[in-house]
Amino acid sequence: MWRSAIIIFLLIISSSLRSQIIISNVSLTDTTQNIFYIGVENVLKISGKEYRPLSQSVAIKGGDAELIPRGIGTYILKVQKETDSCQMWIGTNKKIIFKKNFICRKVGDIVVRYGGLNDPIATVNQLLANPFLFIDIPGSYYKHNFNITSFTAAFISYDLDSLKTFAVGNLLTNEQKEIIKKLKPGNKIFFDQIYAISPDSRRRKLKPFTITIK
Repeated sequence: MWRSAIIIFLLIISSSLRSQIIISNVSLTDTTQNIFYIGVENVLKISGKEYRPLSQSVAIKGGDAELIPRGIGTYILKVQKETDSCQMWIGTNKKIIFKKNFICRKVGDIVVRYGGLNDPIATVNQLLANPFLFIDIPGSYYKHNFNITSFTAAFISYDLDSLKTFAVGNLLTNEQKEIIKKLKPGNKIFFDQIYAISPDSRRRKLKPFTITIK
């Protein structure tokens, strides 16, 4: 009897969840976050059993938001101001049937990192384990869609005399990996001339960084 009651309860909860309207910012690495980012295109997807795009209206208020339709259940959202009070709602016949609160935040600064590292000090083995560069926006969930196209790596030590190398893409070359194998504690690698293609197809130079061997 108790088992039957539990099953019925779970079915009711499951049905209730399926019937909800879901607004997801698919421009985020975690679409469960209720965040809109300023100055970029936030791609929104609206779904759910109760969502009827042909008979319902979608509106937003806060953050100087602009909502642009891009097909059934899909919108491009642009916000301009940081705020904790940005609300979207869906209505029919002038009646609100669903609403959801969001916050608006700045995307943050783009930085380049070495694979697997959270700080600028690493062992040779750590560098060889993940020999690539990647772009990060600390503290942000936004999918930046920047792609590194090339970079230089200067190896700084008495033996190498600041040997400068070049790589296409974001992966270290075989030459660079062989040089890393010879590095000693205190030696440095200076990554510079880092170029990436931005989402608008423009070539952009990113900030250099240094790794010290420990």
